[in-house]
Amino acid sequence: MPITTSFAYSIVELVIATQLPIKLYSSNYLTWYKQVALLLTVNNVLGDVSDTLPCPSATIGTGDADVEYPVFLT
Repeated sequence: MPITTSFAYSIVELVIATQLPIKLYSSNYLTWYKQVALLLTVNNVLGDVSDTLPCPSATIGTGDADVEYPVFLT
């Protein structure tokens, strides 16, 4: 019998000191950038940081009226 689990939300904790051991210097930008991009991709937040993922709308259209989007306020 397969075990299935589902989660509505996933909490991501980025611990830069342990997950990103390379400090940024002018001589190692490319290596640092690749590590940061990989770290953000693995944690599924690259779109949020690079501004390629659009922000959610502050309101939801419900027929005749617009209602505040509760997730936007949190």
